[in-house]
Amino acid sequence: MAISTQLADFIRGAFPSVWSLELLVLLQSEPDRGWMGQELVDRLRGSEHIVVQGVSALVAGGIAATEEDGKVRYVPASAEIQRLAEEAIRQYAKRPDAVRRIIVFGGNTGLQAFSDAFNLRKD
Repeated sequence: MAISTQLADFIRGAFPSVWSLELLVLLQSEPDRGWMGQELVDRLRGSEHIVVQGVSALVAGGIAATEEDGKVRYVPASAEIQRLAEEAIRQYAKRPDAVRRIIVFGGNTGLQAFSDAFNLRKD
């Protein structure tokens, strides 16, 4: 099953990097938990800079919220955002390369077509 245009548009807009999607996967895995920045750095084995960027993107996209104590929590702003975020996670688990390509290539269909020319099969 192909990734819908709506979901691809959501992925392009919500996740500036694969790190931000990995951050969502972690936050959504324990939705009732608030995470401190250093905990996220440690769990993702990433840099503080990458985590800060990822948190900023998720908060701006209405996928996560930062609490008064600085903890970050998975808090979708609407049922539609929650549906799309959770579908992005499901597709990432099933078809990680396809989701990564959406993030990396964004709206650059020319670059995507060039890359696809070297694939022997499509996801």
